[in-house]
Amino acid sequence: MIDHCVYLIITNAATILYNCGYTPPQYRLYHQLNDINCFPKRAIKEAKKQHIIRKLYLIKSFLTLLKSFS
Repeated sequence: MIDHCVYLIITNAATILYNCGYTPPQYRLYHQLNDINCFPKRAIKEAKKQHIIRKLYLIKSFLTLLKSFS
């Protein structure tokens, strides 16, 4: 349960950052690749894994930003 809650917090924070326009170039590339319907399954699986890593990167950046204000 705790893992799921942490995942939701990270996902929500990353989504907020993404909606505010904070996206690393690789994150935009993932979305471009995700739009291609005929992309090979193995590549899609890897892209999803990278997507989670990028969300973690975004939350780390967000927390660093919050620390800079305190």
